[in-house]
Amino acid sequence: MNLEAIILNVLAGTIIIAFFTVLAFLFLFLTKKYLVRLFKGRVETQTHVVSTVKTSITTMMVLLGVIFALRFWVLSFPEVFPWWLKEEYLTLATRLLLLALVVRFVGLLSNSLIVTYTEKTVKQKPELGGFLRILKKIIDYLIYVIGVCVAVYLFSLSPIVPTVGGKIFSSILGFLVGLTLTFIAVYLVNLLLTRYIHELSVREPKLTTLYIFLRRVLVGVTAFIGVTIVVFTVFPTLAGLVTSLLIAGGFISIILGLAAQSSLSNLISGMLIATSQPFRINDAVMFRNDYCVVEDIKLMHTVLRTWDNRRLIVPNSIFQSEVIINYSIGDPTMLIPLTVQVSYESNLEKAMSLMVEVAKKHPDFLPTPGLPKAMVMEFADSGITLRLLSRAKDQPTAFMMARDLLLQIKKEFDANGIEIPYPRRFLVLDKKIEEKIFALVESLKGKREDKGLG
Repeated sequence: MNLEAIILNVLAGTIIIAFFTVLAFLFLFLTKKYLVRLFKGRVETQTHVVSTVKTSITTMMVLLGVIFALRFWVLSFPEVFPWWLKEEYLTLATRLLLLALVVRFVGLLSNSLIVTYTEKTVKQKPELGGFLRILKKIIDYLIYVIGVCVAVYLFSLSPIVPTVGGKIFSSILGFLVGLTLTFIAVYLVNLLLTRYIHELSVREPKLTTLYIFLRRVLVGVTAFIGVTIVVFTVFPTLAGLVTSLLIAGGFISIILGLAAQSSLSNLISGMLIATSQPFRINDAVMFRNDYCVVEDIKLMHTVLRTWDNRRLIVPNSIFQSEVIINYSIGDPTMLIPLTVQVSYESNLEKAMSLMVEVAKKHPDFLPTPGLPKAMVMEFADSGITLRLLSRAKDQPTAFMMARDLLLQIKKEFDANGIEIPYPRRFLVLDKKIEEKIFALVESLKGKREDKGLG
């Protein structure tokens, strides 16, 4: 082939790519125009769908241009391009691209329609909300599963797998269908257990942590059994392989057991925490000098939310040897001890009376026999130490209440002439030093008088 023919063929392929690029921008304009009409009134969905479809169409059209150009160049220069750029493979790539675009668009369209229908239906019949949300997830899952099945089917018909394409397709299709049924079963089990556990938790709030832990275990067991049945049903030859591996892998299992010792320890510790309940979900605890709330107890770790909204992910086994202060277990109420010093010249009875009145007036004060109460604790260097005892419903309330009480006590003391002292020091000098200082002062006075300074 002469140079002129090569240049013409390269130019023709470039024109094909340019044509598909222009076509992409044309589709882009039309797609945006009609999608805006289709999703009129739903701004958020409209923006999401338009951006997604725009990106998909632009990418697909440009790739189609490249694929058609490659097909043209492969036919023109068969000796230049590798075997995997044959026309059959490029055709398969084109079909898969079109399938991906269709599946994505159908998924977005169905999601938008279902959400719109759900909102209208829930307003009229709120009891159908849960069912419609489940239906939406199942439909979304099925759309993508069908897309994967069609892609596998197209791949099985390609020359890449000429002999076993049908068997591969049927096996993968069966596997995907089995996983779909397992997913639906797990979701329904989780939904039913969640509702049942909610009812039990209302009657027995103390057992909420145990119920949630058992729900996760049951859901995990259901998923494991479902996947195991699907795998051994679709691929029966794996059963013999797994049996052989189990028989021959005794030594390996010992090594893996030692390697997974910490994981097993965390799992067993999680079970012990759920059953013995040294702390429960939503309990206020002190862990390693951090005030935390137990946010969740999982199979392997516990999530603690600190007072400044950090998350501590703590392996469950640590709690078997760690001392934890639980502010919520048993009696969640908290005593609030506050110490304040007043000067020796202050009226003690009045100071203690003011402290008690401030505590009684606080909106979070928990009425308790004998409280609030003020008492003298000690005679300190600079003043007399008084202690106020009050009570709050829980630890977070007690923390904030203590800050408020200190502020209000200071205001009341200032208004009633009660002095909060600061350190004072009196120096007692040796008598000889006093005489020397006195003599020095007298001599300075005499010099001032001599100079007429008075």
